[in-house]
Amino acid sequence: MLVSVIIPCYNVVDYIEECLQSVYNQDYSSLEVICVDNNSSDSTLKKLNQLKTDRYKELIILEEPKKGANAARNKGLQHARGEWIQFLDADDLLLPDKISSQIRQISLNGFSGFIAATAIRNKINGEQMLYELYQEQPAIAVFTGRAGTTCSNLWEKKWLDKINGWDESIQSSQEADLMLRLVLADCPIQFDSTPLTLLRDRETGQISQTDPSKRWIQLLHTRLHFIREFRKKQPAAYKQQKNMFCTYLLSSLLVLARYNRKKALEYYNLLDFSGWKPQAGFGISKSKAILLQYLGFSLFTKLNLIRQDQ
Repeated sequence: MLVSVIIPCYNVVDYIEECLQSVYNQDYSSLEVICVDNNSSDSTLKKLNQLKTDRYKELIILEEPKKGANAARNKGLQHARGEWIQFLDADDLLLPDKISSQIRQISLNGFSGFIAATAIRNKINGEQMLYELYQEQPAIAVFTGRAGTTCSNLWEKKWLDKINGWDESIQSSQEADLMLRLVLADCPIQFDSTPLTLLRDRETGQISQTDPSKRWIQLLHTRLHFIREFRKKQPAAYKQQKNMFCTYLLSSLLVLARYNRKKALEYYNLLDFSGWKPQAGFGISKSKAILLQYLGFSLFTKLNLIRQDQ
């Protein structure tokens, strides 16, 4: 079973060699490795060509002029021959049995869909965190960001092709958007709680935004579209899981309100919170949930802003 490893590369000359070494050190041999240079302004492309010449003769090197990791990933997808896809950011690493372990899980029951796997994240300050999975309800897992990550998951190519790959028009929530569209397409999900991917933060070269509200607006926009479609497609499942959807959305709206209360109120009015029962979770305490229901979102956020200004 061929697995295509797709690595978007933007100004990663100091990272790409170690990243590729972690791929070629896999104990699973049926691999093709595709690096896609995405307008690097450093010597990343030169480094890739050197590594191909000196060490990795079968390495496929592509160039994508359109900006963004999503465009680079889609370029790799267009050329990939594998049945399964391993996306990997150029500053991240795979442990040696990452791919073999997940292929074994797939082969045991003829699984089709995507493997949602946990990962270890190394922060700049040296701390480590483990990404949590929510295995009880796949739709909730994806909706709340607990269905693995781009690089820890393993994706079946036919499902990625079915939803036309990554959305190149968005700058944040790309991972959630991809997985939510897969859920709407009825793509099955299996969970893998063994952390075999190492995600590494770095001080430069990663996406940052001077206005945090843009990221939260995109997060809510992505979830709003999903909610509308999921409710139409699976009304019984939506009704059963609505309280968790609402709690997560309220938590996100409260964060957005810190930066842009007007926009938070707009999104609140677009969402259906009727019948929501006070529930703790996603940063909302039980007491805060009760206050939200009693005061209403508008008054709660207004009073909260007044309190912060005092």
